[in-house]
Amino acid sequence: HGSNLIGMSDLNVPDQLYQYMVGGHRRTQPGIHREKHKSPSYQIKEGDTVNVDVTCPGATLALALLYLKTNNRSIADWLRAPDTQYLLDFVKPEFLLMRTLARGLIMWDEIKPNSTWINSNIPP
Repeated sequence: HGSNLIGMSDLNVPDQLYQYMVGGHRRTQPGIHREKHKSPSYQIKEGDTVNVDVTCPGATLALALLYLKTNNRSIADWLRAPDTQYLLDFVKPEFLLMRTLARGLIMWDEIKPNSTWINSNIPP
């Protein structure tokens, strides 16, 4: 259903999944969910940052399944491979493979059985 998450629009699910995919400092939860997320059993974290080694695969697949065949370009761009060697060094190869797979699941109609499409998924 993509962005049409009935009854869940106030949870910012795509933004939370993106944070679990790329990491960074833990965000504070709005409203009634604040108390629930204080317990370390609800969130894999190291200090005040998210441990992406644990959360990245699940978050990437969850984004892919949430936006399966929706052709949502903005979400698919989150999954694009980094375009510089420096940034590429920060992404594990298995996570990069998962991002590419997830991007293909979201942008299903753009998949073509040719080398041009394959090369379009490889950063310069």
